[in-house]
Amino acid sequence: MERYKQGRHRPYSATIGTHSHTILLLAVKEVAIFYAGDPDTLDTIKYDAFGDQVKSNTFTAHHKVDPVTNELVVFGYEAKGLATLNIVTDALDAQGRNTEALWLESPGCDFIHGCAITINFIVLFIWPFETRMGRLKEGSHYWSWHYERPAFIVVPQRPGAPQIRAAGAWETEDGKIYEEGSQVHDNAFPFFPPKDGRMPSPDSKADFVRWEFDLSKPTSTTISHPTVVLDLPSEFPRIDESSYIGYTSSFEDEYL
Repeated sequence: MERYKQGRHRPYSATIGTHSHTILLLAVKEVAIFYAGDPDTLDTIKYDAFGDQVKSNTFTAHHKVDPVTNELVVFGYEAKGLATLNIVTDALDAQGRNTEALWLESPGCDFIHGCAITINFIVLFIWPFETRMGRLKEGSHYWSWHYERPAFIVVPQRPGAPQIRAAGAWETEDGKIYEEGSQVHDNAFPFFPPKDGRMPSPDSKADFVRWEFDLSKPTSTTISHPTVVLDLPSEFPRIDESSYIGYTSSFEDEYL
């Protein structure tokens, strides 16, 4: 709860990654606002450099770049404060202006670690980790894994076992979205255990999969299990930035 006592105005460390956007170097973290630095000297310039262009209390560390518009596509969960259901996605142009903010409400206060983008859509993967204000006041772990809960996938439209990190996504003419990324078949973060303390099985596995989302289906449709593309742990998949929203796939031999 400490991280929300002063809302978005309290600086935090940025520990996950960096990205160069506009004329700044952004140092980002999962559940806090980013730092902006000088890309040449690495000096810190400002905390919360986009100011009122980003309304969320949180900012993702796993953003995407639209190579067509050069927009930085980001999201925040618990966007309006501790244990809130609010989710927001933002598109930030090269001048740091927010060109599109989409506000959603999650089915529960759940963990969202990554996203994938296509020409028209953003795909958000809601993990079966949950938090509630009551459990936080009890001093429990911030997140708790729920074995009985499904993973939710949210597909808000862009203008014109849990998925861990997305590699890429694309649309087809028949109205479907395909997304590829790494998947873990149990609680990937055992430091956030379920209430009963159960630990992941030592036989748990991870692989690289392809999801299919048929946008002609009604809301709350159950999605079929993904197709296994590579039966190996495939965390931190990396694709060519110029192909972020298209269909290209390859694997480097040294990683296999």
